[in-house]
Amino acid sequence: MAIRISTSLIMVLAAVSLAACSLRDVQMSTLQTAQVMATQSTGKEVTADYTPSLPAPTQAEPSPVLEETTVSPQPSATQPVPVEPTPTAAAEYLSFDHIRMMDSDHGWGMNMSGRIFYTQDGGSQWQDVTPGDGTYLWQGFYALDVLHAWLAEASASCDSNQCETTVWYTSDGGQNWQAGQTLCMVGNCGIDYQVPAAFVTPVQLQFVDQLSGWLMVNVQHVMMQDRYRLYATDDGGETWQFVSDTATGPAAYQVTGLAFSDAEYGWMSVNQIGGAEDPALNWYLYYTRDAGKSWKIFNLPTPKVLPEEFAAMHYGCGAVRLRVNPPDVMDVDMLCSLTNDDTAQPYRFHFHSINRGQNWVSWQETGEADFVNATWAWRTHADTNGVYLIQRSTDAGAHWVDVSELPWN
Repeated sequence: MAIRISTSLIMVLAAVSLAACSLRDVQMSTLQTAQVMATQSTGKEVTADYTPSLPAPTQAEPSPVLEETTVSPQPSATQPVPVEPTPTAAAEYLSFDHIRMMDSDHGWGMNMSGRIFYTQDGGSQWQDVTPGDGTYLWQGFYALDVLHAWLAEASASCDSNQCETTVWYTSDGGQNWQAGQTLCMVGNCGIDYQVPAAFVTPVQLQFVDQLSGWLMVNVQHVMMQDRYRLYATDDGGETWQFVSDTATGPAAYQVTGLAFSDAEYGWMSVNQIGGAEDPALNWYLYYTRDAGKSWKIFNLPTPKVLPEEFAAMHYGCGAVRLRVNPPDVMDVDMLCSLTNDDTAQPYRFHFHSINRGQNWVSWQETGEADFVNATWAWRTHADTNGVYLIQRSTDAGAHWVDVSELPWN
């Protein structure tokens, strides 16, 4: 049963999809659908506080290649089972945490309860297509196109004998779901895990085509570190293989993101702010060229323009958001803190690359930017009068134009 909602936010999202002709995420925390209204474009141009220029290519500074571990998992694969979408009562009030429009008509959304919805008419009507009765988070959802999507279950707690995660997949826009292999997290899983799972929280689920995908989950947070596991599939999610974990890959206070450009080349973002070690002074990611089996450090160039406080105080930065538009476009959000000034506000910087990290432009963020391709982006921005704006850039972030106003309550 479909749900009808009236919201001009959906019109904005549809316009975004038409203009960009590309896939994008629209992420707004605690989005109150009925309260968002867009006004007509103001046409006002805003110039970014930087002049983009491509620096010399930044070479990855090699660190010792981590020894690859050979494992022989014994998967407990189950036969896929068709699952019908769950009907929902009509006229139910919807409040989305996240929306992802695939084109002007088709899109996916998740509400605050972790249920998945699908639209085929630009957002006028939404259908609850959530499989089973599992617990789901947006980080555990990935849509490749209007038909193919995957959804990984989360577990709030695990006991010593039971903790399993199922990855569901659909090839018809959520009308039917099939359950892939159940991933064993504790007990006799066929793998000598270094850290037993206390919970299962998806960090990132991503596919680069209909067959090749990765799932990263956090299973513990001990000794001021996230303990994660990385799994991969080459058959569209029917079966999954263990790839690496904290014992063989990067270790950090927070593992914040995972993104692959193709079946071999991927990136991982981490953040040490708040952890046992001081955050690094350099700006860095990790990268892999063997589908996640081993990882090396990749140093980003320091932004050309930094706030004056950065020259007088010690600071540290960590990557808190990572996006890849395959095969070449990359975006990274870095969070920085002044470690000897507890009253200082955090600073955020955006890094953008159009050639898979060979060159970068960066600027201090005034609003979280979402790039749909190499040059087109949208962001939310609060002006000096407290008005929230949707802004658009068509030149890789060099200039921003006001598109509409968003009155927030």
